[in-house]
Amino acid sequence: MVSLSGAPNDPTGTPTSVHNLYLKLAGEAGIVPASFYVLFLLSLLRTRWSQPRSPASAVVVGGGLAMALYSLAFDHLLQVGAYVFATGVLAALATADRSPPRPPISVPRPARTAQS
Repeated sequence: MVSLSGAPNDPTGTPTSVHNLYLKLAGEAGIVPASFYVLFLLSLLRTRWSQPRSPASAVVVGGGLAMALYSLAFDHLLQVGAYVFATGVLAALATADRSPPRPPISVPRPARTAQS
C-alpha cells in the first residue's frame, strides 16, 4: 500500500493515505505534476468541442470524465497497469486526425512562350 510520509496510522497500525490522486500528486510530487495531470484531463474533455462528433470522441470524453471523477476517490490510479494503458489509448484517440483528406496541391508550371 502506498502512503504519504508522516501520515498517521489507523487503529490497526497501517499508515493512512489521502485517497485522492490530486492531493497525493500535489503533496508528494508538487504542484507542477498535479497541474500537468489536470491539464491532461482537461485536454481529453476538450475533444468534445474541438473534434467532430464521432464514437471515438465520445469514448475520449467519457474516459476522461471517468478518470477525473475516479481520481477523487482512488489514490493510485496511475500505478495500475490497466489504467495506464487506458490512458494511452484515450490519448491516442484524442490526437487522431479525423479531418477529411486534403486535395493534392497542384504545382504551377512555367508559361509557354511564343517562339519567334
